[in-house]
Amino acid sequence: MKKKSCPFIRVTAILFLILIYPAIIHTGCEKDNPPEVPDYRDPYTGKFSLTTIEKVISMCYDPSPTCIDGWEVLFCDTIYKTSEITRHDSCKIEIPFGEGNLGYYNDTPILRTIYPEINVNGELDGQHDLFNVETRTRNFQGNFKGHDTLYVYFEFSSGGMGSYRKFEITGIREN
Repeated sequence: MKKKSCPFIRVTAILFLILIYPAIIHTGCEKDNPPEVPDYRDPYTGKFSLTTIEKVISMCYDPSPTCIDGWEVLFCDTIYKTSEITRHDSCKIEIPFGEGNLGYYNDTPILRTIYPEINVNGELDGQHDLFNVETRTRNFQGNFKGHDTLYVYFEFSSGGMGSYRKFEITGIREN
């Protein structure tokens, strides 16, 4: 006697091979390609409206009212820029705060972009490699208030004797 094969079993086996087996294989491979873990810097990145106040400070020796404690503001400018703050390296963010450059270091332009380290609380550290080249910065202060407001202050000298620049950058997230 010849056994009759059941069409239901055949259809079930074919559906299993077509639909369920690939899903099992795909699920088994997910551990090889785990989902990307969010970076702690992501909440601090995005499009910001930046206001930068730049002052050029120079030594002075005269008794004029603009010469205070041997220093005088030669130039003051306010720059408005919409900028994209992005991740940089493994623990820094990139903040472009203006156009052009601030000077040169060994024939390399010093860009108007800073690269401070950032921690999980939004506190910035600009004491190590703040610009794209080695520069002299001091009095760096910076932090985010929440994820939507940025404040940065630093002083910078590109090698000029008797003068330096002060930068105060504030930013508000655009949505």
